[in-house]
Amino acid sequence: MKASKHIEVKQLIRKIILFLLAFVLLDVISAVFLEKLLVNQSRGDYQKFNYLFNESQDQIIFLGNSRVEHQIVPQVVEETTGLNAYNAGIGGRDILFSNAVLDVLLERHQANYLVLEMQWANLFDPVKEDRMSFLNPYYFSNPELQKWLNEGRIDKHFLYHSSFVRYNSTLWDLLSASFTSDEIDRGYKPLRGNLENRSTVTPPNQGFPEELNARKVELYKSFINKVLQSKSQLIIIVTPNFHPKEIGSHQGLHSFIRFLKEKKVPLLDFGNSEEYVENKSIFYDVRHLNHEGAVEFTSMLCDSLTPIVNSDQLQ
Repeated sequence: MKASKHIEVKQLIRKIILFLLAFVLLDVISAVFLEKLLVNQSRGDYQKFNYLFNESQDQIIFLGNSRVEHQIVPQVVEETTGLNAYNAGIGGRDILFSNAVLDVLLERHQANYLVLEMQWANLFDPVKEDRMSFLNPYYFSNPELQKWLNEGRIDKHFLYHSSFVRYNSTLWDLLSASFTSDEIDRGYKPLRGNLENRSTVTPPNQGFPEELNARKVELYKSFINKVLQSKSQLIIIVTPNFHPKEIGSHQGLHSFIRFLKEKKVPLLDFGNSEEYVENKSIFYDVRHLNHEGAVEFTSMLCDSLTPIVNSDQLQ
């Protein structure tokens, strides 16, 4: 009886060992396939970040979310300023994501100018921790990202050795990129169409919440301080709003603006520009300009960027 139980235990242990070996082998084979898939991306967001992390020698890089991705036209920037430009915006991300990307950029290639887009509302929003998984495939190739992804936890660092963990939430993005028909020009994705034949609801102007999100403020200040300690010059822009909000006498926002002034960071605020307010012909939706609006806005932005660039060149 005891001998029979002993044999059963040995068989169970053997099965477990074989299962683990099979799992490790499958993980290794998957890693080879997925890493080749990653580096061979010819379009989509991963193609953008492969370029940004490995090839970019651009002189001016625009960072932010979809308001950058769909509203900054690098070709217009290049023609106006004479600087090689790249649009590194990606939808749905926030300043946490931008901080991680910044660490890679500062380690690999320090552009002459880094332009960060923000909206004042961003300082109140919760931090988008769940959107960081996009960067998981770069965990080992760009170790600057590790502290942002593993949150300083040894167990998470160990788990990232598995390709199943690194690619779990990104596999569809990698596979579907080959079938996307998105127009992309140096990171810029134009939006076609406008709001002229669509109804829009004007939201009540309730102003901003009373308290800023302290962690968001900390992340913005960290981003700003890191750029200021580098060879890059930082410029912050606020892109146009279809339904703008007035800052008014909001103490928290004015305190943040004072911080920018103290750090001598140029702030180019187009958020309340009258020519864009409820202008249905140049907005694709209430958050984003269409292609025509993006070209027009980028040209207006360059009118403010050019003096900064020219001043630096004279120095």
